[in-house]
Amino acid sequence: MLRERDQSGSTPMADPQQAVARGGTPRRRRGGRALVVVAVLLMAVVFWPAALGAAEPPARWTLSDGQGQRWAVSLFHQPDPAYPDGARLRLTALAPAPQPGQAPSHSAALELRDAFAGRWSLPNRSQELVPPDSGTIPAGSAQFALDGLARAPRDGGPVRLEIPLASGATAIVVLGPAPTAALVELIAQG
Repeated sequence: MLRERDQSGSTPMADPQQAVARGGTPRRRRGGRALVVVAVLLMAVVFWPAALGAAEPPARWTLSDGQGQRWAVSLFHQPDPAYPDGARLRLTALAPAPQPGQAPSHSAALELRDAFAGRWSLPNRSQELVPPDSGTIPAGSAQFALDGLARAPRDGGPVRLEIPLASGATAIVVLGPAPTAALVELIAQG
């Protein structure tokens, strides 16, 4: 089929519905696809850094108490959607393995004290260490909620953690400047 040229010398474009019926693609649709691709790429650039921040790994330190027991201290936001969102502090007894009764309590609160007479009690959230309705809580670990504190410890001084043990005793670990600064920042983030 021959097409007639208009007065400008160009061939008129066929009806877009006819072009689609013959297996072709109208030019208008190609431009729309390009716009969608550009929009998706723009959204990826905007939202990708935020998604990376959400997956940030926990901050970790290894410290020792007065009895020589080494503890891993981790600060992070609760990643499991099965539990309430919020900042958490996790303590894990490292080698040598704690003696019976010297593992952290899975029910008692963690007490924090700073150098400026501040004192806080963090609720025990050790049940969050395992999926809901499954498994036994690891004996050497305990987890505590940082959210809901009226104010954070002051940055600049050490923070003393009074770790409740299963025997009823308390282990003492002192956070230095870097862990204290990270703790204060995490509490401020909420």
